[in-house]
Amino acid sequence: MNAGEFGPTKLSLITLLIGSMLILMGGAAVAPALPLISEAFPDYDDIWITMIITLPSLAIAVTGFAVGMLADRFGKVRTLSVSLAVFALAGISGYVIDDLPLLLVSRFFVGVGIAGLTSCLTALISEYYGGVQRAKVLSYQSAAMGIGVLVLETGGGALAGFGWHSPFLIYGLGFVILALVVVSLREPTRKDATASTMQRISDKRIIVYGYLTIFMTMLFVFSLPTRLPTYVSEVLGETTLMSGIILGIHGTVQAVFTLMYKRISDHMNRFLMIPCGMGLVTVSLLMFLLPASIPITVIIGCLMGVGIALISPTVVNLLAEQVTPNTSGRIMGGYSTLLNLGQFLCSFLFAALMVFESDIKTTFPVLGVLALIATVAFLAFFLLRGKDMDSRSLS
Repeated sequence: MNAGEFGPTKLSLITLLIGSMLILMGGAAVAPALPLISEAFPDYDDIWITMIITLPSLAIAVTGFAVGMLADRFGKVRTLSVSLAVFALAGISGYVIDDLPLLLVSRFFVGVGIAGLTSCLTALISEYYGGVQRAKVLSYQSAAMGIGVLVLETGGGALAGFGWHSPFLIYGLGFVILALVVVSLREPTRKDATASTMQRISDKRIIVYGYLTIFMTMLFVFSLPTRLPTYVSEVLGETTLMSGIILGIHGTVQAVFTLMYKRISDHMNRFLMIPCGMGLVTVSLLMFLLPASIPITVIIGCLMGVGIALISPTVVNLLAEQVTPNTSGRIMGGYSTLLNLGQFLCSFLFAALMVFESDIKTTFPVLGVLALIATVAFLAFFLLRGKDMDSRSLS
């Protein structure tokens, strides 16, 4: 390492991983409180209540690429710091807001903050680390996101017992992580980078494939955190805490299997892992056809967690291999945009399906049929081109 060049420390890694726990926090913390929020605003249709969960995703989809470009221009660490401040202030404001339109405005700014988190954290990992180490850290990041779901869903479900305002307090974690960023992170320096590395041409086919994959994945899997609390309340007759526990188990399983990603990818073509993961998502959605019970619902969450664990780190690693120091922000900003666009449109797709099938219990399997079509398409891509593209992307 050259004099004056920053090298990530153990505290840097911890900061990156703890920060990554917030990436899926747009709706995670307050999702268990949705039934209570609906009761607090009886004059508003369910679509407005659901937007408390989905609006951050829309904000990220709208601003993600632009924030990534700003990060490339003004610095990833500086953009990350501003994003954390916006995230924490906008998120915690929900604790004192009693007006739904104003609450939705604050939720939009939560999404703007998360757009910066997603783009900058993943870009920093891609630049701080290389080769096998980068693959490991990216798998740790995906695991941290799953652990974040556990902590935030369970914590949100517990806090919802004190009232629908209480889960918004969790967003104060952003201030703690901001302090860690100031202490442990510095802008990546690449004085030792070769000209060929700086001028490397990204494979646009892999970038587009990665974007499409994460979009389709979120289009199906985000139905779980947004609709499961209602399912648990209306079909199972359980409390918000139970929905938080089930979603927490889902996040834990995702985290555990994500930590196994490197070992799995050493023995399986990465373009095959994607249809395998989507297949598990399909099975989990179709299992809602079985008699409703807590054990079945837990199994559904576990299978979906394994599916996400196969897909998410695969996509991030494929994209990370295409970044350069000059493009990491915008490439990961595009990833952030498509990931959250899928989350946002998931709610509208689910709502559209319920127009034809009003029973929430049978709407999930209809979504599963669409996921099955996606599974077949991804499998066909692997059989036609995936093996060749994976070998060349690793060379």
